[in-house]
Amino acid sequence: MNITIQQKAGLSTQEYVIAVNGKAHYFAFEAYRNFHTHIDILSAKGIKPAVRIEIKRHKSLLNEKFTIRIAEDKVLRFEGASFWYHDYAIFDSEVRYEIIGHRGLSASIFRKSEQIGQLTKLNIISVLGKDRYQLQANENADLQMLLALALIWDHLYGNRVVDIGQLFQSRAANREWKPK
Repeated sequence: MNITIQQKAGLSTQEYVIAVNGKAHYFAFEAYRNFHTHIDILSAKGIKPAVRIEIKRHKSLLNEKFTIRIAEDKVLRFEGASFWYHDYAIFDSEVRYEIIGHRGLSASIFRKSEQIGQLTKLNIISVLGKDRYQLQANENADLQMLLALALIWDHLYGNRVVDIGQLFQSRAANREWKPK
């Protein structure tokens, strides 16, 4: 599965066009309501939300913490595992996901310690907040979870005019990895 995420410049909100395997499937809008960030992902074909992702950021001095609600029934904890290495863990009731930042502009996504995806920022220079990402993932990967991770990653690291990425990494990227 090949997902591209194109951020559009908005005055008060972030807007995204999300294409899956080359076709625009979703639009996402980030807004601030009740002192929290909310992201709605809408189907390209309809008005009602295809997926509703609500992200609440909990202020922390060194590590980022978020509560993610996907739809109405799935609540996840997203928290920093390492301040220096840009490593994060997502806890589902059954499964542990990890997103590991690498040197440069890429990150690997793991489910139960098996790599299921790779997120890459495609632009070094961001003009008016227009970031572009490519997310390659296994066909059987949870698309809602992947979209939540990618949009949180942009929320954390996407507001940079010039982005050279991370300098430190806890483990090297697997350049041999290919989606299944």
